[in-house]
Amino acid sequence: MSGEQNRRAVEAYFEAVNRRDFGAMSDLRHDDFVQEWPQMGERTVGKENARSINEGHPAFPRSRVRRISGGDDLWVAETFLVYGDGSEWNAVSVFEFRDGRFVRQTDYFGPPLDAPAWRAEWVERMA
Repeated sequence: MSGEQNRRAVEAYFEAVNRRDFGAMSDLRHDDFVQEWPQMGERTVGKENARSINEGHPAFPRSRVRRISGGDDLWVAETFLVYGDGSEWNAVSVFEFRDGRFVRQTDYFGPPLDAPAWRAEWVERMA
């Protein structure tokens, strides 16, 4: 697949996340899919295991995509997640493709933090 088709697959993934369409999410994953969450020290092997985690999540999030960048078989999505329990997180997802499907997805999460006052004169506030 072309890089542009892979980009569209990443877009389709987050659309499926917001619809809670776990079948569509799973269809985008390669049979050899691996998902890693380095902050939690977890690796999920297999697209069916990933789907089960998504379906069993007690507060599955909605996402707002800030930016998607990349090319060929490597794409990165910067997102803002709002979970069903009200918690909010910034996230970065790295998607690696094989045969037009995600073969590896690595996700990094972090809560929004208050900016320290000491550097206010050198920065702009983001919306």
